[in-house]
Amino acid sequence: GDVEFIEKLPVFQMPFPELSVEKTYRIFQIKGESMLPVLPNSYVICSYTQDWNNIKNDDRYVVVSKNDGIVFKRILNSVTKGFLTLKSDNLEYAPYDLSISDVVEVWKAEGITHFGFQNESQALQGLLFKELQDIKSELSDLKNKI
Repeated sequence: GDVEFIEKLPVFQMPFPELSVEKTYRIFQIKGESMLPVLPNSYVICSYTQDWNNIKNDDRYVVVSKNDGIVFKRILNSVTKGFLTLKSDNLEYAPYDLSISDVVEVWKAEGITHFGFQNESQALQGLLFKELQDIKSELSDLKNKI
């Protein structure tokens, strides 16, 4: 809400054809392991989501909230019911609901960049971790159907 502060922030363009000049972008640096295999300290390039009714289920977003600060999560859209369900890719973290009254801004993740290089074993470990999470999710779904 501080227009003067926003006007003083650095402005730059990134030479990626995937980033439309018609949108407003912001970059957030993420912390923690809740969205593995996205690495901690990665930078998430996001476009501003003005109409929260357009949030697509299970897409990744950065949510700025009054009480929880800034979080990078997948969203299940329940705006019409007054909340958003935020989910981590790392199944060790339980989903939770966030009241719409607590939401300040929503930014759709468009891409991720990370400085430094993983060694091959770290990259493989990240891929295996994601595969294991997918298998656990599928088993859980099958268990619920039985």
